[in-house]
Amino acid sequence: MAERETTQEFGDKLAAIKTKTALQESQHKKMAGENEDLIGRVATAEAFIEEKDEEIGVLTKKKMEYRMMIEKLKNKTQDLEGMLDKSESNKQDEVKQMEARVDSRVAKIILQKEQMMKQEKAMILEKYKQFEKKILDQRKQLKEAHQLIQKLQ
Repeated sequence: MAERETTQEFGDKLAAIKTKTALQESQHKKMAGENEDLIGRVATAEAFIEEKDEEIGVLTKKKMEYRMMIEKLKNKTQDLEGMLDKSESNKQDEVKQMEARVDSRVAKIILQKEQMMKQEKAMILEKYKQFEKKILDQRKQLKEAHQLIQKLQ
């Protein structure tokens, strides 16, 4: 009779452990699904970063083109200055003022574009770091759950 009670107790304990293990396995699967979702988000963020890097490349190329155009404008302005030197001195002053305004405007535009690109890149990198931290935290939780399951087995 004592053996039956002992066997019954062990059976009850075994059933409780199986239930707990099944619950932990379902939680583990849920975490794995969440991790897959986060991995997908990180991949999306990485693609977004690559896209922004490409945009930065395009903007850098445009910046170089603008610089080349500025150089051409400077050369053109110098040619005009030579012609104006031959004619009127006050016209020469006007051309120089125009050149300064153009250079100032172009410099402002380039500076604004560079600042915008830096801000966007910083925001993207911050989001990526947050996703990465979240994934690491979940991996740690998953590892702890796995260790707990192993202890129970």
